[in-house]
Amino acid sequence: MRRADLFISLDHVQFERRGHQNRTHILLDGLPHWLTVPVLQHSRQERIVDKQIDNSSKDVLHSWGGKHFQTLQHAYRHAPFFENYAPSLRPIL
Repeated sequence: MRRADLFISLDHVQFERRGHQNRTHILLDGLPHWLTVPVLQHSRQERIVDKQIDNSSKDVLHSWGGKHFQTLQHAYRHAPFFENYAPSLRPIL
């Protein structure tokens, strides 16, 4: 983004279910694995900017963030510098 002449953020377009707006692929044991951030679905016409993350789980270990951190930890535990960034990543998730 820093090197782009123009960066456009499309946050006022319709949210696309099963797209990449709230999920991404990572490699887990050499195979693609989805990491999905759950969102509340109120209407099919909702825009990205109007979406809310579903943080209804109060159990930190079983919440989406806790599960994502465990998955990332498993996937990247041997990666250089993971241990440097993991402590900062955990509270974000």
